[in-house]
Amino acid sequence: MRFGAVPYYGKLVDIIKLNYDGIFFVTLFKCEWANTTNPRAMKVDKLGFTSINFSRLIHTGEHEDDEPYIKANEAQMVYYVEDEKEKGWSIPIQVKPRDLYDMGNEDEDIIYDNVGYPSQDLGQFFPDNISHIPLARSIIDEEKMTKRKTVSSRENTSTHEFNDSSPVDQNESSESIEPEPTLSTGSEVPNVQLDVQGRKSNKYWTVDLEDASGVIKEGHLRLKDVWVLSRETRIIVHWNEHGQPIGESGGLLGLFLGAVAGNFKNFPISYEKWPLVPIEPYKNGVYRDIIQRFFKVDDGQQKKYILQNLGRKWKDDRCKLFNDNYKWNLTREQNIAALPKGFGVSLEQWATFIDYRLRSKTQDMCEKNASNREKQTIPHTLGSKTIARKKHELETANKRVFTRAEMYPISHKKKDGSFVNDEAREKSEQLTLLQANESSTDDAYVKLFGKEHPGRVRGVGFGVCPSQVMKSSNSFGGVSSSCNHDFDMAKVRCMEVELQENKATISLLQAQVTYFINHCMGGKVPHDFPTATNNGVAYSPIETRPSSTIP
Repeated sequence: MRFGAVPYYGKLVDIIKLNYDGIFFVTLFKCEWANTTNPRAMKVDKLGFTSINFSRLIHTGEHEDDEPYIKANEAQMVYYVEDEKEKGWSIPIQVKPRDLYDMGNEDEDIIYDNVGYPSQDLGQFFPDNISHIPLARSIIDEEKMTKRKTVSSRENTSTHEFNDSSPVDQNESSESIEPEPTLSTGSEVPNVQLDVQGRKSNKYWTVDLEDASGVIKEGHLRLKDVWVLSRETRIIVHWNEHGQPIGESGGLLGLFLGAVAGNFKNFPISYEKWPLVPIEPYKNGVYRDIIQRFFKVDDGQQKKYILQNLGRKWKDDRCKLFNDNYKWNLTREQNIAALPKGFGVSLEQWATFIDYRLRSKTQDMCEKNASNREKQTIPHTLGSKTIARKKHELETANKRVFTRAEMYPISHKKKDGSFVNDEAREKSEQLTLLQANESSTDDAYVKLFGKEHPGRVRGVGFGVCPSQVMKSSNSFGGVSSSCNHDFDMAKVRCMEVELQENKATISLLQAQVTYFINHCMGGKVPHDFPTATNNGVAYSPIETRPSSTIP
């Protein structure tokens, strides 16, 4: 089924029947939706067969704007045939239900009991004197939910918010993860509830904004809001000890880099590899004129991380552009003439890129890469969130360091606490056993998964060199320094949290004193009243609005 130009494929997991006081009923289907906008979840082969991979889902219901439900009359039934050569992929086959016939348009005005009225006056069903209308939910036996269906849904577009002055309520509850895992050597890994300091809102990113005079204010931004920031305002990005962006500012930076890399006017696709893209004017120009225009980042390690991230996204976007637009049943000339629109690609660049992709050497490399991806049989469950951001949220909320061994089950478990597959569970158990016998978590990781590759460290994430992690776990005299490193980092985390709490207390006291002077003493400070300098004092809301709510 399609909505617009986007096909949607899903698996039926629940049925909900809404009973409107016995007058009429509406049946809803809850589904697991494959991310059909991602070539790793949906692809079409040379023969025109569509393949679906359900390891990458969208509209899971975890976010406010997700839509996992559709009406029953919007569904079309299919069954999935597993691909014997490509593990994890299935081919949907559409079927026509038995005893269902197309009778033309003569009965198009008939309204069935599971379809809501297109236009109706609910007042005729629910008079004003009815104070309560019960809604009944019938639970469907899970054994009856064996048939898989493909369905169509509509994307939900929510409005955006932007606020660069009024701070968000600090008592707003944070997101929680349920359930989160601990480590165990048994066959079943028990679950415990872990605190997590997630996003304040799923509608926007809460970030710190700095103006030209150095004043820092809290802002609520969506991706499109970044492009309209004033030239004097920049977003402050927070980084961890490994030089990875963390917090909500790190999440917003990641989205922004994806938008920059996806515009091929910034980095032309005619270059075969990212290292061949000239530093000037492309890499330095984009970093100077676009990245540093909106984000406060330096020219050292932060620039290195950002350019590496742009290179990875540029490579993935190029591959997606080819897979989405190149038709194998057409000639080279016909494909070149069908220039993709809206990506900033010129006809000359598109022709050069097609020639590069059609080379036998490139085709061999693509097949090798596809074969290597098939060997990656343990998907993670963090979605687009980096493991560095996840680790930071857990450490901030729980005020302790999380090791690589602890992050493995957290990043490979579903929301219900079960592992994504048996292989992931076995690896977690083996890692726990090895950690008990090795001098550090890093040594256990290397023994179980093999040596790390440059540019990424398992359990730490992208942009980290193995030497950055391993150097702290070298043993001296039989004693590992990894424990000391973890202990020091735990103290640093606790001190950071304590510092933030002290700043909040100081800001409250300042507001109370200011209110007392303005409302009880007529704004006059006694000559013997102690005063404090403004050195090191952060921005206070009292400077922009009176604290009239303080008794």
